[in-house]
Amino acid sequence: MNDFRAVLAIFLFATGVYFIIDMFMYGFNWSLLIFSIIAFLLVHIIWPPKRDGESNWYDIIELLVDLPYQGMAMMIRGVGKIFKNGDVGLDL
Repeated sequence: MNDFRAVLAIFLFATGVYFIIDMFMYGFNWSLLIFSIIAFLLVHIIWPPKRDGESNWYDIIELLVDLPYQGMAMMIRGVGKIFKNGDVGLDL
C-alpha cells in the first residue's frame, strides 16, 4: 500500500509541475495555479509515513516531491512573522 501511495504522490507531483510549466508557457491562469497548489498539498498528505529500514530512495524522492509544499509553508510562515502582533516591522 505504501508503494501505491508513493506512486500516486509522484503522479500528483508531476501533474502540479505540469500545471506550473503550463502557466509559464501559455499565460497565467487562476485555475491552473489553484490546481497546482492543491496537487502539492495532496502530495504532502498522501506520501507514506517514514519507517525504519526504509530504502534511501524513498527519502530522496520524498525530499524532491515535498519541496514545493515546504516552500509554500515557509512563505506563509514568513508572512505570518512579519505581521505578528499587528506590527509590520518595516520603516516606511
